[in-house]
Amino acid sequence: MTYTLTIAADTTAPTVTKVEVEDQKTILVYFSEDVTAVADDFTVIDEDGEDVDIAGFAYTNVDDEYIAELTFTEALEGQYSLTIEDVVDKALEENEIAKITKKFTVADETAPDLTKVTVVGVDENDADEADYIYVTFPEDMATSGAYSVLDKDNFQIKVGANYYDLKTADKIATFNGNDTIKITIDDSTKYNVSNGSIELVIGRVADALGNKATSFNVAKAVAAEVSPVISSVKTLGEKSIEITIDGELKAVNKSFITVAHGANDAVPVYAIKSVTVDDGETVIVAVLPATEKLTDSADTDITVSVLDKKFVTILGTQMDANTFVAANVADGFAPSVVKDGIEVSGNKTFTITFDEDLNEDMDALYAQDLIVKNAKGDTLVAGVDYTTEAVASVLTVTITQANAKVGNYKVNSASTIKYIRDAATVGNTANAFTTVVTLENLVQ
Repeated sequence: MTYTLTIAADTTAPTVTKVEVEDQKTILVYFSEDVTAVADDFTVIDEDGEDVDIAGFAYTNVDDEYIAELTFTEALEGQYSLTIEDVVDKALEENEIAKITKKFTVADETAPDLTKVTVVGVDENDADEADYIYVTFPEDMATSGAYSVLDKDNFQIKVGANYYDLKTADKIATFNGNDTIKITIDDSTKYNVSNGSIELVIGRVADALGNKATSFNVAKAVAAEVSPVISSVKTLGEKSIEITIDGELKAVNKSFITVAHGANDAVPVYAIKSVTVDDGETVIVAVLPATEKLTDSADTDITVSVLDKKFVTILGTQMDANTFVAANVADGFAPSVVKDGIEVSGNKTFTITFDEDLNEDMDALYAQDLIVKNAKGDTLVAGVDYTTEAVASVLTVTITQANAKVGNYKVNSASTIKYIRDAATVGNTANAFTTVVTLENLVQ
């Protein structure tokens, strides 16, 4: 007796059937069948276009449910996109999932953390003037209802062991958004709000989405705002630097910021390109005078100073004189290929010289940023047909393709460089060099 056995091959690629938000730190991805997947197959992007690090990954196959679990260190909140690719099923001949991007939204379900509240007192030093207490929460807060931060019943003043309610004449209003309130103490003789002798006691308040604080009656010392300082300086270009001040300033005037390149005398910046005030910081992009311009993309020898008592915070505190020394300036200046920096260095090798040293630890990946074409116009495969090696500022490219075509080759970079970067602590990706360069007689 003869039997004919027909086996149908599985040619159906897996699909994503659902993306589910388990909680603010866990996302579940459901597949249509059993798959092989790893964390690198998933990319999460936030509303600002920034990658979100996936802290943990697990895959389970239980009761015919095929689930990838992504976990995150920080709680998610808002809208995100999840891209999935390279996932394959477990057929004898693997079927790969079609690259797909899914949108998902994570609601804020986390209670406000009152331990992260900052409280600043402003004493007007005048019996006829009211005093002020500024309270900044870690997020936008409720401004109506029983748990509102505008409800005076949710606050008390503590002096020693004694508690005092806010008076009828005292006022509470939001200040520059719903994450900060301004408490006006009408009788300025009652408390000293600037020396740390009193505390503000915060009752049970809620965030803007109604999540109520799990702790309440949290006491925070009321003291004067500390004068802000320059917290960081980063080079951005030949004549451009970024200055970060750890306080929110009312206004920025170019005349009150001085710079000195190397041993030069300090002079005011040439111009202010932009000012961003947010989240307790003021970020200033300033233009350097021609006399103080940087010599190359590795140059960080620039000293930055702020003149005394010229800048004022939004709470009224004058900024003391402050200097940020050149030794602590960060390199944020992207490397570029020097003029005529691409040339043949030998049979099957050519070099690309940049204006500063490159990161040598990941130089094998630099091949991915190049477009190399042989004498016939065929595009070579990065990492297979040619390799890259960086030593100091020179990137050497070697043609490794078997039976490489003899003749002239052409090279340029991709429109956006992903891997080539300088040797700075936080590497700056290189500027693209998209003009095609001919490499005469590269392969002989």
